[in-house]
Parts: sequence; C-alpha cells; structure tokens
Amino acid sequence: MESICYLFTGHFSAATCQQIPTTTTACTGTCYVTETRGPIAAFPGFTTSNIGCSPTAFASPSTNPGTSTWTNPQNGFALDQVYTTSGGSGSNNALAFYGGYRVCLPSGGTISKVEIGIYGHQAMPPTPNDQVRVEYSVTAGVTWNLAGLFMPGTSDTNVFFDVTGQQSWNGALLSTANFEVRMTHVVAGSKNTISVDWIPLRITVSPPSDNWWIYTGGFGSVFPYDSLLYGQFNSQFVSGGAWDQPPCSSLAVPSTGATNYEYACVPAYDTISHAMEFSPCATAAGDPSPGQTRTTVTFGNCSSPVALSAQSAGYQTEDMYGKLELWIPIYGPSEQFGYLAKWNTVINSQGLSVPNFFTWLDAHTAGSTSVTQAFAAPTRSLNPYAASTVFDFQTIGNIYDSLGALNPAQNGQYFDYLASSHCVIFTPDVGSTCKNPILGYPAPPGTVATLRLSLRPDIFWQSDSVGTAHPARPLTSWDVAFSYITLKASGSFQGGVLSPMIDVHVIDKANFDINLNAIGPFTLLSITGPTIFPGRYWSSTCSGTTWDNDVNAGNVPASCMNVTSQMSTITFDPLSSAPNNGASTGILIGSSAFECQSTGGIVGGGGCSSTGVQNPPGGGAYTLTRFGCSRVTGNCNAPGANPTSTYFRSAGTLALDIWSGTNGDTDHDNAVASSAAFCFNKAVGTAGCTQWQRGIGNPGTGSQVGLAQVSAVFRFSQDGNWISPFNWLPGIPEACCPFTSNPPVGIQSATPVLFEGTATLNPCSIDSVNGYDC
Repeated sequence: MESICYLFTGHFSAATCQQIPTTTTACTGTCYVTETRGPIAAFPGFTTSNIGCSPTAFASPSTNPGTSTWTNPQNGFALDQVYTTSGGSGSNNALAFYGGYRVCLPSGGTISKVEIGIYGHQAMPPTPNDQVRVEYSVTAGVTWNLAGLFMPGTSDTNVFFDVTGQQSWNGALLSTANFEVRMTHVVAGSKNTISVDWIPLRITVSPPSDNWWIYTGGFGSVFPYDSLLYGQFNSQFVSGGAWDQPPCSSLAVPSTGATNYEYACVPAYDTISHAMEFSPCATAAGDPSPGQTRTTVTFGNCSSPVALSAQSAGYQTEDMYGKLELWIPIYGPSEQFGYLAKWNTVINSQGLSVPNFFTWLDAHTAGSTSVTQAFAAPTRSLNPYAASTVFDFQTIGNIYDSLGALNPAQNGQYFDYLASSHCVIFTPDVGSTCKNPILGYPAPPGTVATLRLSLRPDIFWQSDSVGTAHPARPLTSWDVAFSYITLKASGSFQGGVLSPMIDVHVIDKANFDINLNAIGPFTLLSITGPTIFPGRYWSSTCSGTTWDNDVNAGNVPASCMNVTSQMSTITFDPLSSAPNNGASTGILIGSSAFECQSTGGIVGGGGCSSTGVQNPPGGGAYTLTRFGCSRVTGNCNAPGANPTSTYFRSAGTLALDIWSGTNGDTDHDNAVASSAAFCFNKAVGTAGCTQWQRGIGNPGTGSQVGLAQVSAVFRFSQDGNWISPFNWLPGIPEACCPFTSNPPVGIQSATPVLFEGTATLNPCSIDSVNGYDC
C-alpha cells in the first residue's frame, strides 16, 4: 500500500503521514483525505473529513451580506416553512441579500449545471401577479446578473433558474467570498405580500472517474531495458513540484507529459535505478546468468571504478520493481502491422516493427509517388514540447531529425545522424575517446563527462518550393543548444532523457559539447534522441532576423535559449497558433525527409492538415511532402541537387557521396580531395580522373572536372562517414589508407539500387560505363 500513500502526498489536510520505508505496507499517523479516487475502506489509516462544506448537490445560504428590506431575511436560509416576507405599502423594489453558500466540489469533477432556486407563495388580493426578480453576483455584490423572474402562486411553489451558460463556472466564482444572490419584490399594480421560504443553490457535477487517474497504457519501443526501469519509474520523471519533495526527486520539473505519470516515488528505487543507468560498464564478470535462482544469483562489478555493472544493477532494479509492485500488469500487447504487397524496401525494425522512420524514408512502390500510413487514433500534439504519443512522434519524426539514430536491424548499434562524429571527454581525463581531450573552457560545476559532437555541414532547414517565406537556412549548433536546453527546462516528454545534461556549450557553428553530470552505457543511445528544431522560430527573445544575425556573427547569446510558456504547452499549435515569432505561416519546419507543405508550396503552416490545424479527427489526414519536391508542381529536384533544397540524406545525396569516392576516413578522404583538385580542367581520359569525369556528379559520356565536381568531392570529404562510426562506403583505393569495410548489421551492400523521386539510380543506369557509384 506504500505507493497509495505517495499518491496522496500533498492532498492531505491535517496530515501527519511519514515517508514510508519500503518494508512496510501502511501509513502511520492520522491522515484526513479531502479528495478520493476509490473506496476509502481500501486504504487503512485514512478517514474522510467534510468539515466546512456540504457534500450534497444543494447549498443553502448562511448570511445576509447586504442591507435587506424584507422582513426576517434570515428565514430564507432553510426549507422549513418559516418565511421572509415583503408586502404592503412601499414594498416595490424591496431587497434581500444572501451569501455564504458553502459549496463542495469534488476534485477532478466537471461543473455541468448551476441553478438558483426559490421557494414561496403570495397572498391575493385581487390576483397573485407580483414577482420576485432573482439576481446573482460573482464579484461579492459589485455587479449583478439576472437569473430570472419568479411569480409565486397562492401556495408554495418553486422554480430553478439555469445560469450555467452565463459564466465559465469554477470553484472560485462559487466561493463564499464571491458568490451572492439578491431578490427584489416587483409590485404589479396591487400590493400583494410575498413569502419566501428558501433560496438554494443547486450544482450538478459530472463526477471524476473513480480510477485513481490511472489508465490502461504502456510504452512501445522499450529499448534497452533501462528506458522503462529508469525512464518511467525513477521519481525524477514525475511532473514535480515542491509539494511532492520528498519522497519524489528534487530534480523533477513540471511537465505536460511526465513519463512517470503514475507517480512512483521510492528513494531506494531511485538509487538502484540510477546505479543501473549510469554504471561505468554494461556488463562484468559475475553478472546474473541463465539458470541461476534468487538464492544463487551473483552480481558483477566494473573494474574502474568498482561499481555494479548495468546488467547487475538492472537485475536488482527489476527485483525491487517487482517487490514494490510499481506497475499493475493488466494487459499484454500484441501488435500486427500490414502493408501492401507492392511496397518495396519496407524496414521491419527490431524495436518498432513496420511503422518506423526508415520505412517512411525508404519505402516505395512502382507506379505511385505516395505511401499512406493509418493511425489507430488522432495525434495529441505536433508541438515538440508537448508531443507524447507514438502517433505524435511518428508524425513529427518525419519532419524533425535527431543527432543520432539506432540501427533498425540491431537496436544496440548507434550511428550518427545529424552528427558526423562524436567522442567523449572525461573530467578528469581518464579514458577520453577524443583525439584532443581538452574542453578549452571551464567545465560547468558537476561535469563528469562531455559528449563532443560535430554536425554534418550540409544540413538545411526545409525551405519553400515557391515564394520566399522560408528561405534555406543552415541547421547549426545553436539550434541544437536551443532545442536541448528548452526541452529539458520545460519538462517536455521527450526532454526526460536529457536528465544528465548540465549544459550545451557551443564551440562554433558545427561543433558543440553536451556537458553531463553522469554517463553510462545507455547515455549515448538516449541523449541523442530528442528532435532538433529551429531556434529562429521558437526563441522567445531572439526570433527571426535577430537569430539570423547572431548566427552570422558567430554568437547566439545564452539569453536566446528560452521559449515562451505559451509555446511550450500542449495548447500551442505550431501549424496555426500565435505567437509564431514572425513567421508568415506556421512554424512546423524541420530538417528531415518530409515537409509540412501547403498546396501553395509554403512550409510550416496548416496546409498539410486536412483541418488546417493539428490533430485532425478520425477521417482526417496529414499530407507530408518529400523535402526536395514541390506539392504545387509535383516535380522533385534532380538527384544530387543543391543541398539547400534537398534532404541531406536523400538517395540522390547518397549516390553523389558514393560517386565522390570518400568514405569517412580522414586520411583517405584528404587524398581523394587532393586527387579531385588535381583533375580540375584536365583532359577527359586523364589517368586517375575518370572517376569524376562522368557519372551522377558529371553526367554524360565524359566531361572535364569543373568547380561543381571539385566542390562536391570537398563537401563529402568534410561530411565524414555516412553512418559514423561504421565504415561502409567504398572509396578510391589509396596506398596511404586502404579501405576496410565495417558495416552495421543488416545494411545493404554499398552499391544499392536507389530511388530518388521519379528517378531510379541503378549502377551504370545513368552512365553506361561507370554508373553513379564508380
């Protein structure tokens, strides 16, 4: 029952509950619960308290806050046939005031109706035609609103005036400090006596779901095992506030999509799951092995420093997880995906099955230029700060890129994606992997390791196929810094993996550091996963040309790394909401394979949604257009076209990379670049130059090497390996540095058939002698 105690933390009145050791099963002390989500008998140690308000749907007044001219106005407090009266000479416009309605609203319930009632009768001569005007105030009598007119009969009658639609009702408006009722005797010729017995308030509340705010759900693509054991149940990932600390971690920040949504907050579990996540090694001799039992299980320590391996700490984390019953397993998912038989190059990912980024990047079918993906439910948000469902990320994951990626055929294999390379600098320097393990600046306090990354130099934000609303601009280190810093600070769902990050230090336009307070075997796999989006559209302080000018000057200040609170919430729609920081349309603009492009060719706005806004309902759709194609004309850039208007990992770009002869090895690629420069303007057929005198980079039967060819070779010599740290692309054999292939598991050979728009790039299909990959 200990997790139930934690669930109530912050909701007690007169609470004396103590932090619960993991060996006990009940609270200590006397705890009064003012809001419940289940039968209270199920939770020993707790009692209910309704002190101070009525739990019924009716609320009676208890005060006469104004100057009343009715006789005995206090008689209107209860339904007891004891009346307040108004009548006789001068009774027109006599007033009576009522307040002190003590309303109890169950937390989580929704106010569906508000009614003001009146019970009474009037005497008759000659006819009962006087009225009572009933008004209410939500400003303590400063302003009044008409509820209705009551014409009582000669015997007690009642009426309830529905005022639901007149206000956006909430507890504050109905509080004793604000809510009052006023009744006025309106004489209609004769002067009858009106007697009123009761002036009640009736509230109808749709009750909260009696399910403790927990729903049937789970996370897919749970790889590796730490992403669930640490990323979901460590208390650092609750939507934190001062009220829940302790037992929840003081590092937790408020979030619109906390991964630890069930509020598991157990300090002992936090300790062992942290040891798993940031162990010095993945495995060690003595780790738990098949065949061992709970009485014979052994554990292994890393050698330096001596600490449990991630596998051994993971076993102990799972053991405590089971003992605490932090999760109630009530369903076992079984998912099946289907696709048309004519689809080609569908990627069956180890972690995600068919619906994954590489399927949408590679899948194609003869005779068609489109692929349709069906969702089981609408998206929840396309805002990178609020996206949390698989449907959200399957959509924005085609628009935004990440620093790294996992091999879909072997999820344990990481490769750089936006990055061209990475290495680690330890503080102090013990085991660094960078060639020059020097930060060059004072490490932020608490830094134990720094992940240094370099961006590929040919990455550009998506640009319009027509017009100039969004011209091509490069993705830079400052965009990475902005995305990471604000994702973590805002408590975003995807920012949870950034928990070990202290800061992002920009070295220059293409190089930056991620300073970490802890590092483990899973850190690289997780911390390179968040989406990168353009600071110029999202920064609250330096948007638009201010951001552009700072980038051109080589310095985007730290003060620019802020997003407005409005734009970081789930209500913000990047397709249509304001503020959009100066963009002429929406700001759903990324660097990945597909654009949110309107029928007019402008990117970022509501034109890619069937409703013009995010989250179209069932039957609606998003239409994403390949980066490098025009939705207006249906035309696509030629394979290997200008990188400013083509996806940097398109099939045509890969073909041009293979044609250039580089493969990511620095010595080899420098030699290749020198050879290409030597061939500039050399006669066709010159020995050593035919590589660049034909093929995709120089179409035809043979042409001299010009500036375009030399520039292309230099571009890819600077880009690094296509899938670093693997060595996969072929290259011109050089005596200095022979090529050694080290491909990731499951990847095709380096001379594949490639499909770029309507073009098929098959070896020797463009040039009958050399082909694109010679």
